[in-house]
Amino acid sequence: MFFSALLIGFVLGVAAAVLTIDSALTSITYAATEEVTETKPFPAVLKEIARCESKGRQFEDDGSVVRGEIDPRDTGKYQINTFYWADTAKALGFDIYTEAGNEQMAAWLLEHEGTDPWNASAHCWRA
Repeated sequence: MFFSALLIGFVLGVAAAVLTIDSALTSITYAATEEVTETKPFPAVLKEIARCESKGRQFEDDGSVVRGEIDPRDTGKYQINTFYWADTAKALGFDIYTEAGNEQMAAWLLEHEGTDPWNASAHCWRA
């Protein structure tokens, strides 16, 4: 099973792009156009970030989305902070309240911001 989302061109500076993450978290495919497709391995650091941020969980046992203990705006598996990233995620077509959307936003953040959004937990995932 694959998760896909259309990225809004004005955000990325290209006509359109598609980001696909396979369900086994083994690869990310970026397609800027039908002619140009790039597949990269799913970054191991994101798996570690998810482990440290949320114990790898998108949802609590009661079905609610995992929220940050210190900052409840931190949302989901990758603790995407809604104050900083909700508008960008929405513009990109990522629903960070779903596991697929949270993973897509995390991959986008890593590509565009590096690991900076997760500096608060770096002591855990850099270990």
